[in-house]
Amino acid sequence: MTAGTPAAPAATARGNAVDRAFARRLVPHHEQAVAVAQLAVGRAEHRALRALAADVVQVRRRDLRRVRPVARHLGVRPGRTERVDQLAVLDDADTMGLSIDVLGTDAAALAHADPFDRAVLDAMIAHDRCAIRMARVELARGMNPQLRAVARWIVRGQAAEVARMCAWNEAWYGG
Repeated sequence: MTAGTPAAPAATARGNAVDRAFARRLVPHHEQAVAVAQLAVGRAEHRALRALAADVVQVRRRDLRRVRPVARHLGVRPGRTERVDQLAVLDDADTMGLSIDVLGTDAAALAHADPFDRAVLDAMIAHDRCAIRMARVELARGMNPQLRAVARWIVRGQAAEVARMCAWNEAWYGG
């Protein structure tokens, strides 16, 4: 375990409606991030973006390993990227007080983008900002300690990613 990394879920996990919505939405959201990042690892022109994408794959998979067991313990069946239940998404967005844009980014839509790196940066910045919003709701209204730990990690780590990617977008494409 790395310093600052949330611990594995305890068997005594507890939660409320916000915890359940956060767990149910975070899984497909992170799965989308992994798909986009894997695409960027293989296609990005800029070495720095490829390195960040490789880190994103590793970190989001770590988060998924932590969230899935907690979700199961809370009786939540996280949504899957390939079969999104629109009514459940609307209900979870309402529970968390967020707009529907938390759905994220489709990696297939980026496959033929030109310039690819700019499209990936724009998509990943928006996607990370959505994750940060979900995490802040979890921190404000959730009660599950394991999910709150993941949310803290998301806010810190993804805010730093957004800052880096915004700087690259400015340097490489003029904003």
